Amino acid sequence: MATTDGRTLGRTRLSLILYVARRDLDRRYAGSTLGALWALAFPVLQILVYWAVATYGLRLGQGSVYPLGALLIAGMAPWFALSDALGGMTRSFTSNAALLKRLVVPPAIMPLASLVAALMVHAAIVVIAVLALWALGHPPVPSLAALFYFAACGALFALASGTLLALANAAFRDVGQALGPLLMLWFWATPIVWPAAALPARLQPLVTWNPLAFLVDGYRFALLGRAADLPSIEATMAFWAITALLGLVAWLAFRRFKRELGDYL
Repeated sequence: MATTDGRTLGRTRLSLILYVARRDLDRRYAGSTLGALWALAFPVLQILVYWAVATYGLRLGQGSVYPLGALLIAGMAPWFALSDALGGMTRSFTSNAALLKRLVVPPAIMPLASLVAALMVHAAIVVIAVLALWALGHPPVPSLAALFYFAACGALFALASGTLLALANAAFRDVGQALGPLLMLWFWATPIVWPAAALPARLQPLVTWNPLAFLVDGYRFALLGRAADLPSIEATMAFWAITALLGLVAWLAFRRFKRELGDYL
């Protein structure tokens, strides 16, 4: 009996998560002619702009085995996923305040639903990335299977950090306003457009301890099959240490403040 009740509760929560995720996507693109296609059009345009600036303006990528376009496609895929997930999760409590107040909805569902919505968009972006790389002469390679692992890494990191941001934004709305500029600074602090080798040796640990750099290298390894892009043991350990720490802090913070969450909405 208890097992049956547990399965029913699990299915109910899964249905609720998917409902909130679809609601989030519908609300995000409501009123636009292209609708959810904007979620795919913007990454494509952004990659083209960065490719043009880096190739013709900054003269980066010269002499690389892989063209800069391929490196950008593979490297920016996790960036789009992470920035989209963190943006949605940060505002997940405040944007669903009415749903939280009117219905008996577990607050933990809101950040998780925003993450699911971001992963739905990310799945479509990955398919486009694979096809685009194939068109550029880089067909799928056996290392593509590692993409599931690195996508799971990104999802766990986003869940931990996004939950913390959602709690902070519920109490201080400035968090949501500051997130965009901070994410852009994080983008340029990560070797996506520029090569990591450009940093002096004394600054290389900053790349090792950058979770986004770990994901970028992982995606490039999975999509292009270049063994040199496989994250080092030090970078892997640093990523999981940061993710575990953020996860622990997020769990403790959520347990502490979930009953008071309604007072801030």
